[in-house]
Amino acid sequence: MVELTSEDISRIYHLDFLADKDAGTIVQWENFDVLHKSSGNVFADLNDKQASTSEYLSLIFHRFLNRITNKLTIKINEFVLKGFDPFLENNPKTTVKKKFSIPIQDHSGIERLVYVQPFILPFQKDLSGKDKKLSGGLENYRVKQGFYIYRNERLIVWGSWFGRAHDELTKYARIRVDIPNTLDDIWGIDIKKQTASIP
Repeated sequence: MVELTSEDISRIYHLDFLADKDAGTIVQWENFDVLHKSSGNVFADLNDKQASTSEYLSLIFHRFLNRITNKLTIKINEFVLKGFDPFLENNPKTTVKKKFSIPIQDHSGIERLVYVQPFILPFQKDLSGKDKKLSGGLENYRVKQGFYIYRNERLIVWGSWFGRAHDELTKYARIRVDIPNTLDDIWGIDIKKQTASIP
């Protein structure tokens, strides 16, 4: 971590993006020596990285990006990301099952609620081009079924059955699980927020 002076900060490229904002973050990547050594074509590699980063962020933060109020805006090189919707909630052929809660005690013995809501996605033949893009692409449509674990609305784990049985009847099922940050230790959530396990 480098602490910058006001003069150092004034020389940062793209700092003007924050000039009219109350708050914000700029992530700037530069000096791609590893990419240059791997293929020699830094520009093509950067385009690939930009595409995969955009898709990843569009899924992980989709609930923030798709909000009506207090919406989060993420731009990559001025391209505004739109959130993927892994449940296709706006598709009339998506079956939205009843939401229910499960009480779990945290490490202090205080009861916390975990919210669970299953969805049955439409058959592939019923998907529009927009639906295919919103759900993360057809290549992920069948293989990414299962549990979608959220911590404070940020997606942690997706498309896993956690070793539970699944068959032909579950091939279009996705289950949204919302857990509060007070249950991090019980759910085995690591500091990078990339793993979780059902207690």
